[in-house]
Amino acid sequence: MNKLLFIDALRGMAILGVLINHAARNIEVWGILGKNVHLTPWVYQIMAQGSRGVQLFFVASAFTLCLSYERRKNEKNPLLNFFIRRFFRIAPLFYCGFLFYTIRPVLLENKELPSFGHIFSTLTFTNGWNPYWFNAANAIVPGGWSIAVEMTFYLLFPFLFSRIRSLNQAIYVTAGSLLISRVIFFVLDSYFQINDKNLWNIFISGWFPNQLPIFFIGFIFYFIFSNFRSTSIDLDRKYLSEFITKKSFIKLLLAVSIVLLVILPFFHHKLIPISFVFGLDFLLLATCLAIYPSRLLVNRFFCFLGTISFSGYITHFYVLNLAHRALHRLHLNYLPPELYLIVLIGIALAGTIVISYFCYKFIEIPGQTLGRKLIVALEARKLWFLK
Repeated sequence: MNKLLFIDALRGMAILGVLINHAARNIEVWGILGKNVHLTPWVYQIMAQGSRGVQLFFVASAFTLCLSYERRKNEKNPLLNFFIRRFFRIAPLFYCGFLFYTIRPVLLENKELPSFGHIFSTLTFTNGWNPYWFNAANAIVPGGWSIAVEMTFYLLFPFLFSRIRSLNQAIYVTAGSLLISRVIFFVLDSYFQINDKNLWNIFISGWFPNQLPIFFIGFIFYFIFSNFRSTSIDLDRKYLSEFITKKSFIKLLLAVSIVLLVILPFFHHKLIPISFVFGLDFLLLATCLAIYPSRLLVNRFFCFLGTISFSGYITHFYVLNLAHRALHRLHLNYLPPELYLIVLIGIALAGTIVISYFCYKFIEIPGQTLGRKLIVALEARKLWFLK
């Protein structure tokens, strides 16, 4: 599979959005500038929706899995090889994050070790099915809830991909899963099973059944992309009489998708979750970039950021904390909150890029290489037994 630069760019936008969201939450929710200091409401409302970068990751993940699984379907052990690749794609860096965020403070700062259940469920990626473990995972490895959701999707993906074989099927499954997930959500929201209603709402909003329709949007994009690629549409063939019209139309749709990213934070509807609406906009954005990779978004910066995005997702929490400490030492915490937010994002982004590149090069890549070596070793052992 040739490297698709627009997918790296989408991942770069996703991690940037997540970082912006957490930077804004540092000020508005966790009060790092003081409890009485707040961002302008509309500014925070837009910045907070950077958290939808997680859903953009989900859409991109489903899409790339469809591409790679289809390409490798003729391997001797495609199912086993798939799970090995997925595990070694996530686990090595995630477990290093566990050592850094959980074990290091216990050894160096005399902090208490979380409960066995929290640790075990986080390390086995099963914390997504218990409301107490779900949110607590973020204290073990920040962002751990979304990793659990992703790993659950990996577990089901081969079955789903074997059943969804056309664009129409993908659309029907997406609509059906959205309907079912909303019914489940409203039932559970009315009859919550634990005493902490806030924790219960966090759980039923973020757990896998509520995120599954977002993954299915990635399936829709896969079939749209496959159909587009098979027709060999080329927008750069300037001799076509309709070239200007086609290219202008894609540019218009791309502009609409970008404008929607700013408008959608103010969208509220009880029946359709905002995360799903963002998912549809990500589908439009991805389709436009697949056809016309505008340099505004598909450029070296976003592509590089996308390449190291998983490392960035794990490390940016700590880097934000370091950036905040540095700004306090420089007495810049007295800046107006919006200006402080801009400076915080800039410093944290630079630091995240540096640390994430190191993690990508020395943890992610070796981890993936180890997975490939294991696949080769298992194939060789199987051949030895057959002799």
